[in-house]
Amino acid sequence: SDLNIDGASQLVGFDVELVNGACALAGLECAIVSIPWQSVIAKNYADLGWNGNPKTYPGVGFNDGWFDCSSGTRNTIPRQQGLSFSYPYTNPAVDTAGFLAKTGTTMATDASDIKVGLQGAYAVTAYFYANNGAGKKYNVPEGSVFEYGNQADLYAALDSGAIDAVVYGTSDAAAKVASGGYEFIGEQIDDWANGVSFACHPAKGSIVTSLNAAISAYRETDEFAALCEKYPTVPCTIAAPIVEYSEVGTVGD
Repeated sequence: SDLNIDGASQLVGFDVELVNGACALAGLECAIVSIPWQSVIAKNYADLGWNGNPKTYPGVGFNDGWFDCSSGTRNTIPRQQGLSFSYPYTNPAVDTAGFLAKTGTTMATDASDIKVGLQGAYAVTAYFYANNGAGKKYNVPEGSVFEYGNQADLYAALDSGAIDAVVYGTSDAAAKVASGGYEFIGEQIDDWANGVSFACHPAKGSIVTSLNAAISAYRETDEFAALCEKYPTVPCTIAAPIVEYSEVGTVGD
């Protein structure tokens, strides 16, 4: 999501304004802190000898109680196994993903002929892993799949030609496409996430309930309409219906 630090070293952006508006309606005093994404959804668990996290288990920040909830978190089925999600504040129907590549790049329907880059602990990365392999939607050989720790390294590999395409969210890649020379290729991915939500520790059910009521009300306000207009790359279509998803899950194996 859109989140930046201004000249006064203050956090600004869509998520900051959304949190302030929703928490006010929920009657909650919400302190906003910036934390590494590794503490929200871990890229790996080095202390356990895991060099990846394909099932997207929560990170140490959730597990050790550094914070109650994270904003700007896509609600996906794997993540539901360990986190409680609020109603979405974006429209899942228009929050699409796909293969981002240099303009003119082509690929087979199952992407078996290209080198694919992924970003660790990113929502669509888990979707790709679950749908890649013999007889599945994609069939990219293991040796042609490369995972990077952050967006900068991922894009650098794409720029250099080390990989042919990256699997990424359309709205998240809007700036890259706008810079020129890149486009989405292949079939659009539209079933990877249930919108962007607050993700909370499963023990914080009362907070999720309060946030659900606040989001439902906030989406009907002029303030939210203005917020969406201010950040046009965020797919927060007001007309999208509120859909209640599973809120509490347990960590599985």
